[in-house]
Amino acid sequence: MEKQTHTQCGHEPVYATLAGDFIYQSPSCNLAFLDNHDLSRISTVLGEDVQKLKNALTLLLTTNRIPQIYYGTEIGMTGFCNPDGLVRSDFPGGWPGDKENKFTRKGRNKQENEIYNFVKRLARYRKNSDALKKGKMMQYFPTNNVYVYFRYTDNQTVMVVFNSNNREIFLNADDFSERTQAASSALNVMTDNAIKNLNRIPVPAMEAAVFQLE
Repeated sequence: MEKQTHTQCGHEPVYATLAGDFIYQSPSCNLAFLDNHDLSRISTVLGEDVQKLKNALTLLLTTNRIPQIYYGTEIGMTGFCNPDGLVRSDFPGGWPGDKENKFTRKGRNKQENEIYNFVKRLARYRKNSDALKKGKMMQYFPTNNVYVYFRYTDNQTVMVVFNSNNREIFLNADDFSERTQAASSALNVMTDNAIKNLNRIPVPAMEAAVFQLE
């Protein structure tokens, strides 16, 4: 298991951790997690900020690790582990007499459905993506509050970008030519937006984006 790290302002700790992959025979066999039954829930650690939670989940589901999602994280369940029982409460629903049932769309509120749908879409994409399931990884040192890495096989390349700036940015694929030189367009897998100009790849402020290069 890897050390739990909650960093929003800078991505250098993540970069440094993954840069040490050479010490493992098969780093992709390592487990990664944001929280568990002995740790405060990630949503609470991140101040119940939905966008920060989405960014953390993007990292979890796109790096070269086996992702573990603690129950309830997919709807943003909260709680500090003081004591541990506070992060081990029952998932709402599923039993006779439960007043809430978070297993259904109608039982979840708007924010919970937003998080749930985000996890569902990205997890489904990972399930069907050879690059994310078993591809190699190449990362670039975080610069100007932007962290970029690639997951790739011979047949598929996925580009992941984290923008920690308070403004939208536009990336130039030529800056990452080792992995982008064969591409002529890209698809944002979370929004279905097609990008024809790889010299201006848009990433909104304080968000993560996942692109499949075409």
